[in-house]
Amino acid sequence: PIGNLTSQIMSNIYLNEFDRCMVHQLKPLAYMRYGDDWLCFMPNRAALLCVRDKAINRLGQLSMCINQKVDVVKPVNAGVSYLGVDIWPTGRRLQLSVRRRIDERITSENAASYLALIAAHEKTKRTKEIFWKFL
Repeated sequence: PIGNLTSQIMSNIYLNEFDRCMVHQLKPLAYMRYGDDWLCFMPNRAALLCVRDKAINRLGQLSMCINQKVDVVKPVNAGVSYLGVDIWPTGRRLQLSVRRRIDERITSENAASYLALIAAHEKTKRTKEIFWKFL
């Protein structure tokens, strides 16, 4: 966990210039980043591809590159998986693998954290299910 914290801090420091470029120069409709994972939303595919090219160039100036395995451009209606959450225009839910991991790992020490995660991304029914399973 200390290594993860250090890498998170370093990515935030190192990618600060990239964040500033995205928000103030490229100005997408929405942009979010956690560590080295980021999402960008634009009104149409052409605009998104233009912003993507400029973002890749900016990362190149920072001696970084895009991982081609996770570089995906698709319509927002298709939904997106980001940091263990499936997101659609109409809602979101935890990925099945995350839900299974919670079921396996929940203890009295981490129950509050897991219940908060579930409450943030799932329907109330799911939160109640996990609460009763835990009890």
